[in-house]
Amino acid sequence: MRKRVLYVVETLAGCGTTDFVCDLARHLDPRRFAPAVLALRAAPTDDWSAREQAGLRRFEAQGIPAWVLHLRADQNFRRRTRPLTRWLRERRPDVVHAHSRPADLWCAWSGRRAGVPVRIYSRQATYGGLSLTTRLRYALAARSGAGVVAVSAAVARHLRADEWAPEGRVFAIPDGVDFEKLAPSDPPPVVLRDKLGLPEEARLVTCLASLQARKGQGVLIDAWPRVQARHPDAHLVLVGTGPEQPSLVARARAVGCEAAIVFAGWRDDYVDLLDQSEMIAHPSLWEGFSLTLLSAAALAKPIVATPLSSNLEMLGAAGCRFPEPRDIRDEFESQDPRAWARAIADLLDDRRAARRLGREARRRVRARFSAELTARRHEALYDALLERAQVHWGGARPYGGSLRFAGKTQRFRPPATARVGAIRAATGGVSR
Repeated sequence: MRKRVLYVVETLAGCGTTDFVCDLARHLDPRRFAPAVLALRAAPTDDWSAREQAGLRRFEAQGIPAWVLHLRADQNFRRRTRPLTRWLRERRPDVVHAHSRPADLWCAWSGRRAGVPVRIYSRQATYGGLSLTTRLRYALAARSGAGVVAVSAAVARHLRADEWAPEGRVFAIPDGVDFEKLAPSDPPPVVLRDKLGLPEEARLVTCLASLQARKGQGVLIDAWPRVQARHPDAHLVLVGTGPEQPSLVARARAVGCEAAIVFAGWRDDYVDLLDQSEMIAHPSLWEGFSLTLLSAAALAKPIVATPLSSNLEMLGAAGCRFPEPRDIRDEFESQDPRAWARAIADLLDDRRAARRLGREARRRVRARFSAELTARRHEALYDALLERAQVHWGGARPYGGSLRFAGKTQRFRPPATARVGAIRAATGGVSR
């Protein structure tokens, strides 16, 4: 009998996380697993119908059932999650795997009450500035479920240090991409540049990320006058939307480079844009495991990225140019525009070095981070956790003991008894 795996996301509309879940679900062994997807939304939005319906059609075209469930924001934790608990009891999945916040907390609680055998969530990034209440919530979520999937070593460190996840409940599985989907359509360069309003000879440096503070696009804008001083034909293309767009537009105007910086919005032809770019710039202040960088590396594009430990883990020292290569960290508060300008301009100067960088990144990524390999790793984890749940709880939930995964034995400890007040504070008044 096939095991029912339910992936829980924030939206069915196209985005990095939802695209990854779609690839993961498609690559599970269909003889052994029956994947489905649920989007948990706080409330309907103005564009909900068109965007969610498009996402729904995409999943259904792949033969993957998908639903949207709205949870009211004006209710306390217990009342708000009741519809989810009922929904899970009716459909009886074997595994609930959450891929967004706060769906991870909602699923940990509702899945436990609904008797779902295995409840896990993935953490795609590190998050700073967590309050004590939030840390308690995630500490309880990690202990009440089967564990947490960390997409990189940096995220695993964050889970243990900042979210207080037990060592034996953190499982390292890096994300992967479907390389077949990355085949560009090869439009003539003039066509793509016409769409962007750029001259045919423009040399494109592209940043593909949502426009929010942690993605760091501001350092690229501040660096661009120095890049243009060495390469007047270089144009920065910012692909994405987000709350920082007005301030970034004003920043481009302030540095006098608004004609050389394009705000392209979100584009369905982003693969073609990546393919025709001279290089990819990715200045995130912190990151879990960037699907943008995976895609760019798979296309053999030279990459300039923040010297984050997760980027080094993905691309290796030979597959990426770091503006400050000796300063490798899990996260940054700020970056130096001069270092970024120098790194970008040097690669624009040396096309042979840029091609060599792209080839090395492609070789490393295609060998280690395919969607197929990621699916096999998740299957192994689901098998181990389901077997363990049946042994210890007759299909209810995991407890103390050990589990063999990825060639290692990871030990579980029973959830520590916590103060009633701490539990109430962490779950918004819910205790058990």
